[in-house]
Amino acid sequence: MKMTKDDALGFHCPRWEELPSISLYMDQVVIVVEEALGIFADEKERVVTSTMINNYVKQKLISPPVKKRYERRHIAFIIVVSVLKKVLSMQEIMGVMELMLKQYGMDAAYNMYCESLEAILAAAFSKKSDAKTGGEEKPEVDVMNASIHAVTEKLYVQYFLSLKETETK
Repeated sequence: MKMTKDDALGFHCPRWEELPSISLYMDQVVIVVEEALGIFADEKERVVTSTMINNYVKQKLISPPVKKRYERRHIAFIIVVSVLKKVLSMQEIMGVMELMLKQYGMDAAYNMYCESLEAILAAAFSKKSDAKTGGEEKPEVDVMNASIHAVTEKLYVQYFLSLKETETK
């Protein structure tokens, strides 16, 4: 990834009100999402492509465009999916999104997502290592701990979604 500490600390996820209020064609959606999430792009990969968006529609992760135009709600979903797909499966992402939408509604859930993403990203990049050896900080220990956090947080998402799944049966 090309993300730097400054990128992470200065990241702003566009809020619901900042997303385009007019319907956009696919190529325009790709540009909007790429601009919003450029810091999440891998060096050899784009954040989102038209093929990815078409797959999200086929998988029913997002609703089909209306007359080949995507609305604000589509863009919000694509932004969420583009970040979460780095860690979660599409089924897990759908589960998380369904829970949030049911509880908060589209615009509130999306804005809450943006606020949380910014805060957690900043916290992750601004913390200093608590592990010291001979008074020296060890960033390698931070990296190890972050990888453990990533795994345990994913396990928690899976656990919680499985509880919700059994409640609905």
